[in-house]
Amino acid sequence: MTSILPSIQIAMIRYGMTTYLALGNIGNFLALLIFSNKNHRRNPCSVYLGVGSLFNILGINLGIIPLVYALDHPDPLPLSLSLCKWRQYALHAILMIDRILIVFACFDRFAVSSSRPSIRRWSNIKLARWSTIAIILFWFIICIHILVYQDIQHGSCGMFGTYSLIFSIYSIFIIGLIPPLLMLIFGILTMRNLKQIHTTQVHLHQRDRQFLAILAAEVIVYLTCTALNPITIRSEQVGSIPRPIELIAAQHMYPCDTTNRNELKALQVKAIRSTIEELERTGSKIITDGEQTKSSFLTYPICGLKNEYYAFSSKYFALTFSNGHRRSLPHLIKSPFRYTTYAHVYVDEAKKYTNLPIKQAIIAPSALSMVYPQETIPNYTREQFLNDLINEAEIDVRKCFTSGAHSVQLDFSEARFSLKVDPTGRLLQEFVQINNRLLNRFESNLRHRLGVHVCAGCDKGCYHSIDVNYLLLLPEIFDLKVGNFFLQFSSETSNRHEILSCIRDSIQPWQRVFIGVTDPLKPKVETPEEVCEQVLEAAEYIPIEQLGTTDDCGFSPFDDDQSVSRQIAFEKIRARIQGTKLAEEKLNKKQSIQRTELDTIICQN
Repeated sequence: MTSILPSIQIAMIRYGMTTYLALGNIGNFLALLIFSNKNHRRNPCSVYLGVGSLFNILGINLGIIPLVYALDHPDPLPLSLSLCKWRQYALHAILMIDRILIVFACFDRFAVSSSRPSIRRWSNIKLARWSTIAIILFWFIICIHILVYQDIQHGSCGMFGTYSLIFSIYSIFIIGLIPPLLMLIFGILTMRNLKQIHTTQVHLHQRDRQFLAILAAEVIVYLTCTALNPITIRSEQVGSIPRPIELIAAQHMYPCDTTNRNELKALQVKAIRSTIEELERTGSKIITDGEQTKSSFLTYPICGLKNEYYAFSSKYFALTFSNGHRRSLPHLIKSPFRYTTYAHVYVDEAKKYTNLPIKQAIIAPSALSMVYPQETIPNYTREQFLNDLINEAEIDVRKCFTSGAHSVQLDFSEARFSLKVDPTGRLLQEFVQINNRLLNRFESNLRHRLGVHVCAGCDKGCYHSIDVNYLLLLPEIFDLKVGNFFLQFSSETSNRHEILSCIRDSIQPWQRVFIGVTDPLKPKVETPEEVCEQVLEAAEYIPIEQLGTTDDCGFSPFDDDQSVSRQIAFEKIRARIQGTKLAEEKLNKKQSIQRTELDTIICQN
């Protein structure tokens, strides 16, 4: 079950595209036979559609064969500049020729259906042949700019810089606006002519009516394919939002919520409601409760057992931050291991104040695995403990989904820190194995809704492991059996291209990567333009359909952290949402040609 979903998706890509290729070639060859038949080849519309079928054969093979080939082999396009240039040049010219031939066919049907002899004269075989030759020459000349400016950058074959912007504008008009508009205009005029035919003595030949029906179908398909599939990029927060000052004071006055419950509950409800309302105002489509009532992202499941089941000691596991402060885990002194708080209670409360989908963050079992002491607990082995831990973590996840959570995220902040504790990577591998023991218990449909968050820690204005080489961490992280990865990126000041390349090489077809585009530790709020630049940078490496945006870390993972204000947190989230939308707009312009061409290849065949 662990690999069935990616296997199915890879098979769909391979065999689906291959099927399109086979059926497209067969359909176009049959169309060529029909249009070249002696009964049809003297018809002007047959010339346009017949030559269009020929160029469709070229386009479908040139467009799809490299995609299928790249499934099992290194993509040759980023490896050869000449191949990169000539393939894009030929594909664009071929598909533009086919589009314009359809426009001319539409004009021919308008002319032949007209009641005015002066207009009907425009529908003739000689004009069709010369027009076809002119169209072919025109587009192979016009598209030469692609040979000049198409380039390879950062391992990607594409269009970059100012040329990318110019080509995007060109694509909007030449691909997305002018051909469909002309088809629509001539289609409306033809329909008007047909209505007039019913009231006059002018009659269309049966063959002309058949060509009109064929052309109408082609126009409808083209318009549909051109209008569909805009690029969208999901954007989600990690989880925590800074608590109001009065709530922080109350929670520390009443540790673990043991006294004066009503007063504390009122402050918590107020904070949750306010947080959700603010998140909705940022434009967020998927929200959290901001972890307003958690004592910390790390220990919320065991908070109520600290005095009876746990003890603190400096010799056990602790996250040590760059300014010297520590966040220590207690160590277990009594069996069995169990949770007192499951995260579904946060989902249940948040649902009262929003109709938006709710994402719930939980602690990864790898973090809680460190509460087991170095010495063995009597009559309770480490393996028994791990079984209890995984059972409790599974209950935690399933209860969240049962309560209506849209998605569940495992907080795995200790992953990067583990390489600081153990540079050999053995501790990190152990963490990954523990988390996969949990993840392997879930069906593929739920695993698709599970995610993992990895960062360098974020607490009281500093990190705990930003100095650890990210490239040593990422390959191991992608061994986790989840559908979504929320990865710190904005605060990475070096090796950014190498990081994105590593993500590109590690991600599976069924997974999505949310890259961090805001840094919670920086007091300066990022502008939407700065966010957009980071998204465009990532889009050069990560497939758009697998790309999302997030924040580098939660803004306040521990309930006493006041290093970031609530206002700044919400402003950063708003900038992330706006910057992601800005990137969507630019990518829709930039990639309209590639998307339209692939859609056209598929739809026209």
